[in-house]
Amino acid sequence: MNFGNLTKSVGNSVMGALDDVDKKADETSESLHETGKTIDQAATDNANAIDQTSKDAGTALDKTAKDTVSTIDQNANAAMSGIDHRAKEASSDIGEKAKASGEAVQEEASGQSSFLDNTFGQISDGAKEKVGEIVEEVKEKASGALQSFTGSGDKNTSETKPDTKTTTDATESSDTKDKDGFDIKETISSGISSFF
Repeated sequence: MNFGNLTKSVGNSVMGALDDVDKKADETSESLHETGKTIDQAATDNANAIDQTSKDAGTALDKTAKDTVSTIDQNANAAMSGIDHRAKEASSDIGEKAKASGEAVQEEASGQSSFLDNTFGQISDGAKEKVGEIVEEVKEKASGALQSFTGSGDKNTSETKPDTKTTTDATESSDTKDKDGFDIKETISSGISSFF
């Protein structure tokens, strides 16, 4: 056997094997590169999808939040409007009741005032009448006292009945005048009348 040919044959076989390994490695590397690209693309697609989903979710949440706030605001406005309306109705009702009560109180006060006026008027009239009676009584007693003081007339003169009083007064008047014509009894009687 030729050693040189053997060596050459082995060398060729080894080189062929190395070429095959090299080729397989290149194919594997290429395959891995493609796989990496695929994985990278998939990751990018997933990231984009996630980002879009997040954006959509954020937009949806934002819209939902805005709708919720709008609904709450509308409900609050409606509630405030209702409260304001009820407050106005209550205020109007209170005002009407207060006005009615005030009118009733005023009417009652007016009635009481009229009653008091009438009562005081009656009291005043009665008092005037009573004072008049007292004045007449005092005048009569003063007249009797003057008769006793001046010594004019007899004791029965002061007891003369009213229908003869004019004659008696005339007589007494002439009897109680001093030398200058000054009537003492008439002056005192007038003073008593003006005092009362």
